[in-house]
Amino acid sequence: MQPPAESPPPSPADWRRIDLNLLGCLEALVDTCSVTKAATVMGMSQPGMSKALTRLRVVFNDPLLVRTNQGMVATPRGIELRLQIRTGMKHIREALADPGDFEPALAVSTLTVAATDYIGTSLVPPLMERLTREAPGVRLNMVPPDAPRLRELLENGVCDVSIGFFVEMADGLYATQLSKDGMACIARDPHPLIAGHLSLAVYCENRHVYLGASPLFNSTLEMMTDRALKSLGVSRDIGFSASSSTVLPEVVACTDLIATYPRQAALRYAKRLPLQVLDLPFPSYEYTVSMVWHGRSHRASLHRWFRQLIREVADDHLP
Repeated sequence: MQPPAESPPPSPADWRRIDLNLLGCLEALVDTCSVTKAATVMGMSQPGMSKALTRLRVVFNDPLLVRTNQGMVATPRGIELRLQIRTGMKHIREALADPGDFEPALAVSTLTVAATDYIGTSLVPPLMERLTREAPGVRLNMVPPDAPRLRELLENGVCDVSIGFFVEMADGLYATQLSKDGMACIARDPHPLIAGHLSLAVYCENRHVYLGASPLFNSTLEMMTDRALKSLGVSRDIGFSASSSTVLPEVVACTDLIATYPRQAALRYAKRLPLQVLDLPFPSYEYTVSMVWHGRSHRASLHRWFRQLIREVADDHLP
């Protein structure tokens, strides 16, 4: 007996049969998995939303929602469409918004910031405090940065702003400086070989905690430190590496390992951990923390307000 033939893939949807309201209905239906709840979200009657679901099923040649013992659930095609449509609807809403009518207290949106743990621990808590007070309908996501794909992620709306240290800037991106800082060395206090001063020989002889988990993540600041050491003909002995910057001070505080770390963050950790904050024993560098965004959101009222909010919080909480 021959196995049943695999059903053919669904035909492409005819865009001429779709309007923005219908796409909004699809987004609400997949989000809520309920015709009644989706109708409430869209300000429609329940019969009206049922008709919209029927139209969507015809247009996309897929049931989109199916009934199970646990209630209605979205099909894989429905979930896929919702992800794609959410990004597209976000861009459309931004394009249609009137900059003069923007009121933070009435805004409903989700914004995504790409930032390291170091930036996040300094900036995100006070940023969330301002957001919840001034724009309670705005939700915030924080994701890890991906410098090689910075332009792609900003252009496609995967993230709305990226905050960090950027050596190069791709075309089509905007940037503003938020703060400047330098690098220092942290060691536990007391340390058997280090007490208030650090020589280059001791720096190189000690094992280091390193920010980076190649090939998944490499810190630009760590790579710049490696280049500075290479120019002197020396290198570091890495004893532990991690993709989270918040782990480094904790490991240093309970071992004889040392780390190269942003100075202001090091001083903050030294207030609650037994750490020494030491000058690096070689010419160090100052780096700039910048906020970067794409031209697609440059004039959007919500994004302009959000970027100004970040600037204000950075003035108070970054060096």
